[in-house]
Amino acid sequence: MFEDPSSNWNVTDKERVHLQAPPILVQEYTENRAVAIFSMVFLGVGLFVFMNILTAIVYSEFRGYLASSVQSRLTRRRVATRAAFEVLRFADGQVLLFTESDVVTSDRVIKLIENVRISQWKKEALRAAYISSFAESDLNASEFMQLFRTLDLSVPPFQVSLSVWSMCV
Repeated sequence: MFEDPSSNWNVTDKERVHLQAPPILVQEYTENRAVAIFSMVFLGVGLFVFMNILTAIVYSEFRGYLASSVQSRLTRRRVATRAAFEVLRFADGQVLLFTESDVVTSDRVIKLIENVRISQWKKEALRAAYISSFAESDLNASEFMQLFRTLDLSVPPFQVSLSVWSMCV
């Protein structure tokens, strides 16, 4: 019922083989297996090198963008911190143009740390930095900026639950 279409034609066996398989390097693969292994290794190493070069090009293109993005984020954060200092400084409604004491009181700083919307471990890091570095004293602008720079440097502490340790024992 289903016949080979090449059987109706006057085709030799050699030509029939070429009809069944593409002629591109097939004879080299069937006659010598080392060529097949070499081709696979060459293709793998070539793709590895190509992907490394492509990754290096993409990295070098976006490195400047990433650096400027991080720098602008830090600049915005520092401007916002300075603005927060100025708002806290005049929170009583006493706007004096020439004041000798350009400080924020300790109770305002503690209240700010309690009410700010950040994660709990960051609040604890700020509170610990404030107590250890400034001993809950009033802060001037540079000290206030230094206190909030701890948010840039701090990372969440490594917490291990006791249940994990009890399972190991």
